[in-house]
Amino acid sequence: MIRLASQGPKILVVALVAVAMTVVSLSVSGILQSTERLGSSGIIIESAPAPMPFVPSAPSPPPPEPEVEIDVYEDLVCTTVQSAIDWGEIEAGASSSVTIYIKNNGDTDILLGLDSENWTSENINNYTTLSWDDYGTALTPGEVRGVTLTLEVDSDCPSMNNFGFDVVIIGS
Repeated sequence: MIRLASQGPKILVVALVAVAMTVVSLSVSGILQSTERLGSSGIIIESAPAPMPFVPSAPSPPPPEPEVEIDVYEDLVCTTVQSAIDWGEIEAGASSSVTIYIKNNGDTDILLGLDSENWTSENINNYTTLSWDDYGTALTPGEVRGVTLTLEVDSDCPSMNNFGFDVVIIGS
């Protein structure tokens, strides 16, 4: 509903003219419609910035891998690097032993392992056993341990003029 009393006589005349035109318009066109126009006003303000999406911080990098490094020496004070072992002449059914010194030059405790590979004489590994006296205790950083390697030869091993293989010492 429109209030006209408070707007004065000018508004009343305009309103009556508008009603008359609507009635005329209706009678001419034959269309019935109802239209209301409402004035509107307001204030537009700048929108607040969108909240920053949660971005998890990058995970910290993993700690560096521990350094595992062993060296093998001929002497307890670690002055001469052991690069080869000469087993000498071994009689079938006997053994030969050599003491070496292993130093942990890494930054973490390690366990030692022993293996052999690259046998030069065919089937000699079928007649021999390589062992040592390391009992699986941890070798701490900087520690030097003397271990005795023993090569045992079976009594039924045939004579061989020369043999060779790689002694593999593993620190892990």
